[in-house]
Amino acid sequence: MSENSVTNWILLLKSGDEDAAQRIWERYFERMCDLARKKLGTDARRAQDEQDVAASAIFALYQGAVADRFRKFENRNDLWQVLSMIVARKASNVRRSVAVRNETGECDLGPSRNDSRFLQNWLSSEPTSDSLDSFDVHCQELLDLLDDKIREVALLRLSGFSNAEIAQMRKRSVSTIERYLQIIRQTWEEWGSEKQDEI
Repeated sequence: MSENSVTNWILLLKSGDEDAAQRIWERYFERMCDLARKKLGTDARRAQDEQDVAASAIFALYQGAVADRFRKFENRNDLWQVLSMIVARKASNVRRSVAVRNETGECDLGPSRNDSRFLQNWLSSEPTSDSLDSFDVHCQELLDLLDDKIREVALLRLSGFSNAEIAQMRKRSVSTIERYLQIIRQTWEEWGSEKQDEI
């Protein structure tokens, strides 16, 4: 893979090209996961694993590139520096959240852990009427956290469509839809952690 190809991905990413985000995701996924695993530690990984952090990081990279938030973001080295900074920050947030839960005496059956497990189960299996009912109270607030394309995937998943069906309807690969679902899960879990901290 040449430097020019990575530089081209960055240019495309800045213009909002989702395919460029997918290429970066595929190229750097394992490296991001390795870094996230080291930064999270054992306790934090029980709450959110390295794949969750990597998915959230690539989404943050996409949003930041489109909004031109990164001061130096032109080549392969810049890309990894930005990605590693985002991964480290998100892993730190997870560790801090876990530490707060431990200090307040929450156990694995506490509300925030149940919320996390519920989201994971919902995103990895077919929705049931009970799971949909439990989303009613905060559903709109959760959906408002997502940008348009991700929100549409969430709504289709809530409607019971499989990942393959959503990929066909959205004209995307199944791996892209799975990445979107990881982003949705991470976004909603971060929202849940913030809500828990407010209580």
